[in-house]
Amino acid sequence: MRAGPYVECQPSLFTYVMKSHLPISKAEMRVLRLISKNRSSDQIATELGLKPKTVENHRYNIARKLDLSGNNCVLRYALQHKDEL
Repeated sequence: MRAGPYVECQPSLFTYVMKSHLPISKAEMRVLRLISKNRSSDQIATELGLKPKTVENHRYNIARKLDLSGNNCVLRYALQHKDEL
């Protein structure tokens, strides 16, 4: 199931996909919520007490699990689904 474009068309599916099909970790979800608030990786790292590289790894994993690609794909996705995070 390709979540990216399909979820974009049907935002109500987002919660279902997040809970049942894609194993987004709690740490990745925290990062995704902060991304939806337009925080940079450095800002997220500082806020969560992580290294910037760890935040980048979370971003990569989120993109992979949600089948997202392209520049700023995680940011665009987070902003699109901000109210559901």
